Amino acid sequence: MDRNRSFSSDFTLTGLFTHSKASGFLFSVICAVFLMALVANGAMILLIHVDPHLHTPMYFLLSHLSFIDMMYVSTIVPKMLVDYLLGQGTISFAACTAQYFLYMGFVGAEFFLLGLMAYDRYVAICHPLRYPVLMSRRVCWLILASSWFGGALDSFLLTPITMSLPFCTSHTINHFFCEAPTMLRLACGDKAAYEMVMYVCCVMMLLLPFSVVMASYTHILITVHQMKSAEGRKKAFATCSSHIFVVTLFYGAALYTYMLPQAYHTPLKDKIFSAFYTILTPLINPLTYSLRNRDVMGALKRALARRRGTCGLSGRHPERRQLCSAKGFASVWGSSPVSTSISMRPVEGHNMSSADFAFVGLFSGDGTAGLLFAVVSVIFFTALLANGTMVLLIHVDPRLHTPMYFLLSHLSLIDTMYISTIVPKMLANHLLGQRTISFVGCTAQHFLYLTLVGAEFFLLGLMAYDRYVAICHPFRYPILMSRRVCWLIVAGSWFGGALDGFLLTPITMSLPFCGSREIQHYFCEAPAVLRLACADTALYETVMYVCCVLMLLVPFSVVTASYARILTAVHRMSSLEGRKKAFATCSSHMLVVTLFYGAAIYTYMLPHAYHTPAQDRVFSVFYTILTPMLNPLIYSLRNKDVAGALSRALGRLRTSRRARRPDTLPEPERCCSPGRALPAFGCFSQLRALVRQFFHARAAAWANYSVYADFVLLGLFQGSRCPWLLFVLILLVFVASIASNTLLIALTRLDPRLDTPMYFLLGQLSLMDILYISTIVPKMLLDQALGRRTISFAGCTAQHFLYLTLAGAEFFLLGLMSYDRYVAICCPLRYPVLMSRRTCLLIVGAAWLGGSVDGFLLTPVTMRFPFCASRRIDHFFCEVPALLKLSCVDTSAYETAMYACCILMLLIPFSVISASYARILLAVRSMKEAEGRRKAAATCSSHMLVVSLFYGAAMYTYVLPHSYHTPAKDKAVSAFYTILTPLLNPLIYSLRNKEVAGALGRVLGRGPASRKVAAF
Repeated sequence: MDRNRSFSSDFTLTGLFTHSKASGFLFSVICAVFLMALVANGAMILLIHVDPHLHTPMYFLLSHLSFIDMMYVSTIVPKMLVDYLLGQGTISFAACTAQYFLYMGFVGAEFFLLGLMAYDRYVAICHPLRYPVLMSRRVCWLILASSWFGGALDSFLLTPITMSLPFCTSHTINHFFCEAPTMLRLACGDKAAYEMVMYVCCVMMLLLPFSVVMASYTHILITVHQMKSAEGRKKAFATCSSHIFVVTLFYGAALYTYMLPQAYHTPLKDKIFSAFYTILTPLINPLTYSLRNRDVMGALKRALARRRGTCGLSGRHPERRQLCSAKGFASVWGSSPVSTSISMRPVEGHNMSSADFAFVGLFSGDGTAGLLFAVVSVIFFTALLANGTMVLLIHVDPRLHTPMYFLLSHLSLIDTMYISTIVPKMLANHLLGQRTISFVGCTAQHFLYLTLVGAEFFLLGLMAYDRYVAICHPFRYPILMSRRVCWLIVAGSWFGGALDGFLLTPITMSLPFCGSREIQHYFCEAPAVLRLACADTALYETVMYVCCVLMLLVPFSVVTASYARILTAVHRMSSLEGRKKAFATCSSHMLVVTLFYGAAIYTYMLPHAYHTPAQDRVFSVFYTILTPMLNPLIYSLRNKDVAGALSRALGRLRTSRRARRPDTLPEPERCCSPGRALPAFGCFSQLRALVRQFFHARAAAWANYSVYADFVLLGLFQGSRCPWLLFVLILLVFVASIASNTLLIALTRLDPRLDTPMYFLLGQLSLMDILYISTIVPKMLLDQALGRRTISFAGCTAQHFLYLTLAGAEFFLLGLMSYDRYVAICCPLRYPVLMSRRTCLLIVGAAWLGGSVDGFLLTPVTMRFPFCASRRIDHFFCEVPALLKLSCVDTSAYETAMYACCILMLLIPFSVISASYARILLAVRSMKEAEGRRKAAATCSSHMLVVSLFYGAAMYTYVLPHSYHTPAKDKAVSAFYTILTPLLNPLIYSLRNKEVAGALGRVLGRGPASRKVAAF
């Protein structure tokens, strides 16, 4: 009973394999995909690291993308696979919080990194000659730091809020990992505020990188369009295609999960989309960049060629092996084979690189290198598997939740990290036929090795105290080995190891290495590195000797004292069975201590006269490769508790598989059992029909009522005799608006004659119009197409905020654009000075600031009103007047404040417009030439018409008293300035403007001309 009981703070993950007849096959597929993702991303990182042809900013960023993918898929998939194997699905509250935090951090970092990688492509295509400057090492590191900072900020913002919600109902998460939308379904508190915060965060996380992507590829398209060479265009598209494909995959799935309303979601769909971007995408990313990229394929071929060159040499010809190895190094470092082979000879005192070292390695000079490589590989994977299994068993089996096994799990963790610091580098060097390690890599390896060795020294010593308490004070064991004491032991071990690493590493690596840089070892161990120093190391060796003696003396004293007391206690035992149990309890620990301490004492305590490089390598193999494998085997083979836990875990797995038989399935799946006469895909069809039926039933119900936090938009099509005709008209207007505004932006960028302040501001106006109409119309059209009218509280808040921000920004920009017209007509000679680039940017910045202030001021106040009456908004979007009608408190004070805000928002830009056009009229009146007056009027007419349309409709909505308003009139006027105006603005400026029409003609005429030149 105690094993199956779940605490109130634990969750249950239903998983991805629930009630599936093909669960075993699905498990195998996901396991294969996971391993392939790790191998593919690891190979990508390795290739980028070892091949100098890939040492460019693009591949530097790509290697970090692969690293994020590896971390990302490892956060989710291993837990899911282990749960399936062990037949359980529980996850503790702390583990769920950690998984959620890591998932949000890695997803956010990948979002920002993919967005900022578009800037790299923009610089490479649009500014190829300035690429080394604009994409310098500092810029690359800033891009990475920004990506990680954005992901971390997302995690630190959302994780505490999500996990602080009260989960007082079911604790079953209908998903295969702790994702936000599924967690929110379990919360029993008011989630409206949190959903609003999360929605805004997700919009910002998508908006910022997506803006960079859109801006970068807009410039790229313009540049490609101006290219005359077809080959150049082809190369540009090939350069960007991989990035665009990856962005589309990742952003598309994330948009579905976090941006679509909850009404569009079902648990099955959520699992499928989540599996796509959490399991498949990390595999697809490196494959996309490798299969579609000649540089990566070339690097892979060069690496394999170097490997074949080194493996094809016989041990009977060492001089040929040395020459071939030199050729391998030459292909990496760009030197000739002869010079490299000479530089590798330590007797001549030259170095391959001033900052790099070379390992002699464990496989050199031996004809059995292949066999030795295979043995070391098997030991490495066995060590990882054994230690991982030990940690897993201790975690899942309640009978092993004791101080001894808690410390043992940390010993296995240290062993896993310890062997992973040394062996992968050694194996990779042998595979790639090279032996170099950079100065930074050697320093990092030396630090990690000393830290982990020191931590294991102290932990093994302090574990003897646990055995002493268990045998000498068994009744006081729970008190003397409390949870606090266990954590102090673990923390003390890590602190001792870290102190050792921080003390010795800087001193070791600061020594001058001016002679040979060939390390007679297979990793950066202190004695082997010290032999290369050309300064007097006697003082340092004395300090290191004292440190090693202390590191051995402190834990060895604890071991000696503990076992002395244990022997005394055992000697006093009168029972033979008690003595036997006591020795069995201590034997595993004593064997591990003897193995580890014995080899370390030889390496660090014996004088140099007793050492040879060959002996050092053999002893180092013993305690760096063999010991991490032997430790878990000793504790499992000689320990009945661990063997019993393993048997129970396997028994639970067999039980869970038997429980998945068709006769124990719930009703929806039993209809699909093999006994029924169904076609091959009948089960899937039935389930899909059930899901669709349930989905449409919920949609029909939601059409008539709304849950507490949701609103119902009555829409623009209500009461219309021809709603689909109106739908088609609005869709055409929307598409035409996006196309015309985008065309106007492209023209102002493509044609140098439009590179003036007026068209710069006009381009910003078109951008606002695109964002403005996209905030309202897509939601309205989608609701009409799907027969739904609901909008969540968070969605309504976001729409309200974006609408107010964009409308306010357009108000201010239209007002300030009149100043541009005033300067052009009244002060034409000073126009370049008064309307400089700085002034234009200030105008645009002021417009966006004014709109943002409006959105940030009014949105929180509006959405905090209690909507306790009907939640049916008689409008087609969340506009302030329509929302205020639903409030059940007195809103007169707020309406007065909002009225004052609207007056100010209209008054300030309207004052600028009035003052500007008053001066313009005076200047035009004083003109003597009719042609001048005509040009001035033509210059201002487009702007005046746009201002009249936009300001007129807004004044009706926000300034006129309520008695003049009806819902039908409000919807008609709102449709005018939210749907029609964004279309009319670019048409007014293009049809009434010869310069825009001329630019369009020149751009359209440039295409055929360029094609003729290319053909010629």
